[in-house]
Amino acid sequence: MKTVDTYEEEHLKDLRRIADFCLMDDEFMSLVFENNPAAAQLVLRIILGDPGLVVAHAHTQETIKNLFGKDVVLDVFCTDSDGNSFNVEIQRNDQGAAPKRARYHASLVDGKLLAPSSTYKDLPEAYVIFVTENDYFRLAEPLYHIDRTVAETGLPFGDSQHIIYVNGQYTSDNDLGWLMHDFRCTSSRDMHYDVLRESVSYYKDHKEGTTAMCRSLEEMRNEYEEKGLQKGREQGRKQGLEQGEAIGTINNMKSTATSLIKNGISPEEIIRMCNYPADLVYEVASSLA
Repeated sequence: MKTVDTYEEEHLKDLRRIADFCLMDDEFMSLVFENNPAAAQLVLRIILGDPGLVVAHAHTQETIKNLFGKDVVLDVFCTDSDGNSFNVEIQRNDQGAAPKRARYHASLVDGKLLAPSSTYKDLPEAYVIFVTENDYFRLAEPLYHIDRTVAETGLPFGDSQHIIYVNGQYTSDNDLGWLMHDFRCTSSRDMHYDVLRESVSYYKDHKEGTTAMCRSLEEMRNEYEEKGLQKGREQGRKQGLEQGEAIGTINNMKSTATSLIKNGISPEEIIRMCNYPADLVYEVASSLA
């Protein structure tokens, strides 16, 4: 059970963590972008080079359930005024930006976008965008666009699905360079874009915002603890079943050995024929004697 001192210690640790947070941190980014279409709109306009793009909705940490496989949790999911979809994933670890993960995200997002009564032509443009802390492809490009093409002709396949990797190390003196600078900033005072600066400042510099951030961190801790307990319970149940199966197997061997010995089969013959443990068979023979 947590004491008052423990809570105070955790609270101080949370405040220090918040001071070090930047938009490349999942926990922090989730709050800054939640129900904040203006921030999402700024990011998408710069990455896509489309100053007229209008974000209608923006949500964070949205789960897409998969009845037949692995669920996914989307860092930021947006739709624009034309119904096109944008999944923005923030990745500090290169493993989290693997191409097959981008493929899987794209497939589940597509499943979310098409209603049962719709036809395939109703699928809107769909973007999966990875903003990576490192230059994932190590080619010093600011952006990497992945679109399907016909191998024999080089012409676009035209499926309206797009994957984009954004190089988080990009530092040029332009819109994208300033955006990546802001994503790496731990202080709102050093940020270029007002809409990001204001949101970051709220959660770092204002009591209401830091309280909300601390509450979010506490909820995540509780969730991780509960998942840990659940995993422990599942492992304990599995071990119990395995132990039960082992005990059942031993009892079956003892029962079979007992029957064979009563019918005149020697312990040595039982060990040879049944491949039973010698000590178990001799124990049964001794108890019958």
